[in-house]
Amino acid sequence: MSIDVLLGDAANLPVRAWRVAEGELRLQFAESAEDRTLRCDGCERRHWIVQSHVHEGRGALAVRCHGCGRASELFFAEVPAPWR
Repeated sequence: MSIDVLLGDAANLPVRAWRVAEGELRLQFAESAEDRTLRCDGCERRHWIVQSHVHEGRGALAVRCHGCGRASELFFAEVPAPWR
């Protein structure tokens, strides 16, 4: 079982890895190898619409709560490798 992290707190932490497990978005942050489940700080749900992209040269996840629509961008700790 992973520990929850609120969307507002996660937006300030560099993401090292992510995955979807059991319908929830699981994140690993740069300071810890432990999985954290992203939880909406508006409606408390843990279900997200996720899209990865590059924003201003940094890898990012655009996340939007499936329940209330609250959205944010979560940035990766490392610059993504160039596309080959």
